[in-house]
Amino acid sequence: MQTIFLGMKAAFNIYMKIMVVDDEILSVVSLARGLRSKGHQVLTVQSAHDALATIASDDGSIDLIVTDYQMPEMNGIDFLRNIRHEKKRIPVILITALADQKIMVAAVKAGCDGFLAKPFNLDELSWEIEKVIALSDSSRNPQDPE
Repeated sequence: MQTIFLGMKAAFNIYMKIMVVDDEILSVVSLARGLRSKGHQVLTVQSAHDALATIASDDGSIDLIVTDYQMPEMNGIDFLRNIRHEKKRIPVILITALADQKIMVAAVKAGCDGFLAKPFNLDELSWEIEKVIALSDSSRNPQDPE
């Protein structure tokens, strides 16, 4: 269960369906365990290609994607570009051990919603998720200026 604060809106609890994409099984298991402990439903995938196939057949139930940058066959930014090319507006958080400014800039240009450098803890991931969801919600529902 996640408590989210959205601007002037009241806090609410939200359970999300989060897809975790990483080729390293230990990372997938660790992230999934942590996210489930927060009440989220977690879908784990070990390649960007499998993730794209899952997203293509999804009925819109995936609320957020957490993906590693460095994966064989397709890195996290190319994965993100493929998602955006298919006109999917699912929020994406990119995680990487290579906290390089060029990667961050490329991620933002590709439409990345959040970024975490490894190592990080569950609290940092939870905060990034809250931030991304809050920004995603405010961009979909802009409030009229008073």
